[in-house]
Formats: sequence, C-alpha cells, structure tokens
Amino acid sequence: MLFLTIFAIIYTMTGSFSDAYQMNNCSQVHLQTNPMVNLTEYFRASWYVQQQQVNGYQNINDLYCVVATYDLNNNTHVPFFSGDVVSVFNYANSGRVNGPPMGYIMPGTNGSFSNATTLCGRVYNRSQPERLAVAPCFLPNFFAGPYWILSAGPSPSHYEWAIVIGGQPTVQMENHTCTTAESGINGSGLWLFSRNQTIQEVDLMYLHRVLEYHNVSTSLLHNVSQSGCNYTGAFIKH
Repeated sequence: MLFLTIFAIIYTMTGSFSDAYQMNNCSQVHLQTNPMVNLTEYFRASWYVQQQQVNGYQNINDLYCVVATYDLNNNTHVPFFSGDVVSVFNYANSGRVNGPPMGYIMPGTNGSFSNATTLCGRVYNRSQPERLAVAPCFLPNFFAGPYWILSAGPSPSHYEWAIVIGGQPTVQMENHTCTTAESGINGSGLWLFSRNQTIQEVDLMYLHRVLEYHNVSTSLLHNVSQSGCNYTGAFIKH
C-alpha cells in the first residue's frame, strides 16, 4: 500500500536506514528457523490482518479490511536480482468497512483502477526463507525493507496464523519490551495475520504471548476491522 511518488519512496526508504541502525537497548529478535518457514504454504492463500501497528504508509484510517496476498510466479522480476521473487498484493479500505479501496485493485472492478505501485517480495537466501524483503518491483534490493516472518503456525504443512515484523525492533517501550517504528517505510510495521477473515479472542491472545516471548511489545497494536468486509476488487487466494 505504497501511495507515494518515486521521490518520496526513495527518500523515505533511504532515510529509514539510519534510523534502523541507531543505538538502542532492544534485544535482537530471533525469527522462526526451526522448523524452517515453508514459503509454499505461506504463499498458498491470502492473509487477513487482525491487528497491526500504524506505519509510514498505513495510518489509523487505513485499517479496514486489510488483506495481504502473495503470488509466486516466473513473470515478476527485480533489477539486478536473480533470486526468487514473489508478487505482493496488499489491499485495504479507507475510512470504514467497504470504504474506498486502497492498494492493488483487480482491473475492471466497477470501473476502478489501481494506482498502487506493484510490490515485489525478494527471497535473498533460500536457506533463510523467513527473511523476506519487499519494495516496489522497479527498485533494486538496496531499497527493499524487511518483512520478516517472526513466527507462523501451527505447522509448516498448514499455516493458520503468522506474525510479520518490519525488521529488528528499535523502539524501547516502558515495560522493557521493544517494537518497530510507527513512521517511515523500512524498519516499521508489525502485523498479526490469520487465514480466516476473523480470529477468535483466544487465538489472538496466543499471538500476543508469542510476541511477549520474543520481547516484542503489543501495546501499539490496533484492531483491524474485518467483519462485514466485501473485499471488492481485492485479489484473494483461498
């Protein structure tokens, strides 16, 4: 959901690099490696965002009907990169459930068109599939930001939930936990994913416990409205 000019994209991305490397007292998060993330299963179907932090490209008014869909194909390419590339289709409504669509909109949807920049996920190293990086497809990897899979479950053969974090936490909270920034593009963002459109409270609390185990704060998470969403124009994989 990057509704930015090319200049703004590059300026914000490069500016965020220095922020990410500022000294802080936050411990390094350890991503899921055992068992290894199964990207085939991870990309199999769409993800419905249940809670997330705001960031430089999603404000509080954008947190309606948010869906992330990944599509692995041989037609998507990134400059100067020969590794695996996945198309990333993000969707949301602005202002209310079933409000104006944002992000990727399927062509021919009620005469609408998408003004969103096409995004590409990059797998730098197949032995580290949890370390995805994302940027507009026309940008080389230097400008890509981390969209790391902190944890996914319940098993690599069948994912029902996932936690995605926009890099190492750099913001220290009062309860001695840390989280990612709420501004900028790279180095910001925290998302709780579910395969189901809505999530049970007990399952959401489990995801909070996973974050707490990793010393990641839950205090800046906002609920994302999913009930009643029509997802008009969204690319949904079931």
